[in-house]
Order: sequence, then structure tokens, then C-alpha cells
Amino acid sequence: DSYNVLPTLLGESKGRPGRDHLVSHTGGFPGRLALRQGPWKLIPAGGAAGANKNKKAESSQAELYRLDEDLAESNNLAAQHPDKVQELTARLAALRDAARTRP
Repeated sequence: DSYNVLPTLLGESKGRPGRDHLVSHTGGFPGRLALRQGPWKLIPAGGAAGANKNKKAESSQAELYRLDEDLAESNNLAAQHPDKVQELTARLAALRDAARTRP
């Protein structure tokens, strides 16, 4: 399900990217999935908060960040953009249920 991203990291990427999103998994089991699409990053409600010791072990609220404006993920925009949270949550669920993300 993975792509070789080395050419992209070296600035040698040609053509279009393999996908328009990135699914990440924070360590541990069951861990926590996150979805990055465009400037947006969604960490859905529930699950462990990963390695960030400043966050609660369980998150009852979705987290939404606009990484082009907030790379440190310090301003949760979920309350201001509930439609985007819903859209990205549905997309992540579909990707998870498909058990693969590669086209």
C-alpha cells in the first residue's frame, strides 16, 4: 500500500502524486489514525492522543488543523469548520474500511 517517496523528497518527482491524501498512524495499538488532505489535517475523536504529552490520553473531540497556517497544530479549528470535520471523517472511515489507500 506504500509508495516510494524518495524521488519526491529529492525533488525529482515527475507526474502527479500517487494520491491526494496521507493517512498516518500514531504509535501503539490501537493507536490513532489521522488524515491529511491539502492544507487540512484531521485527527478524529477517540483513541489515544499519541506521543503529545500535553494532550489527554483519550480525545473526545476531533482535531482539525490547517497546516499551511498552523504547522505546530496549536489552533484546533474543528468547532469553526464542522463541515470539513464531517467530510474528512467520512473520507478517513472509507479509506480505513477499504483496508488500503493505494488506487
